[in-house]
Amino acid sequence: MTDKPRRKHSVTHQNKLRRYKQIRHQIPVHAHADALNIRSGPGTNYPVIGQIKDKKRYTIVKEKTGTGSSKGWGRLKAGGWVARDWIKKA
Repeated sequence: MTDKPRRKHSVTHQNKLRRYKQIRHQIPVHAHADALNIRSGPGTNYPVIGQIKDKKRYTIVKEKTGTGSSKGWGRLKAGGWVARDWIKKA
């Protein structure tokens, strides 16, 4: 057996893999609150950048833990983060 050095993936290839994983991990959801804050990051320590006031379907593409939500935070496909405590799967 020969020990060949493992070839590292290029940065571009790694970014494509990351995007693919995010796309595969899409979760359709509905807001379960009258007005759900959209924040610039995953936590209540980030500023509010908007609100969801309707019952339309939205897509979560990434999940993270953060302050202010016991279930964690979901990144919207359209941009911004919402507390998973206030959303339900569609």
